[in-house]
Amino acid sequence: MTKPIEVNITNEYIHIQVSGENNFENCKFGWQTLVDTCQQAQQFHCLVEGYMDNPLPTMAAYDHVQLLKDVGLTNKHRVAYVDHNPNTYPAAKFGETVVHNRGFYNIKIFNKVDDALSWLLSH
Repeated sequence: MTKPIEVNITNEYIHIQVSGENNFENCKFGWQTLVDTCQQAQQFHCLVEGYMDNPLPTMAAYDHVQLLKDVGLTNKHRVAYVDHNPNTYPAAKFGETVVHNRGFYNIKIFNKVDDALSWLLSH
């Protein structure tokens, strides 16, 4: 299975673009890529642009909490995720609420890149 992902490192943040099928395997690959890239670059601000084909099931938001722990994401990582698919955005926003309630405060979901960058670079 292919996991379309593109990574670019800038002076201010890591820019990641992901696309394709939204499933647990691809999510894990994407989050692990983010964590590994942050560690290698010693840059922990990330702009992720998602062009996913489908929303994750509601229960997957709860599974994401353990997934984030397993790949090594911590609150030193600041992640602005832009969901470009209006059909997947509501599920992504629900996921944001779940991970915030479980202690991952530095992940925020947006539907506009400008808003995401403003938040990401404000800290």
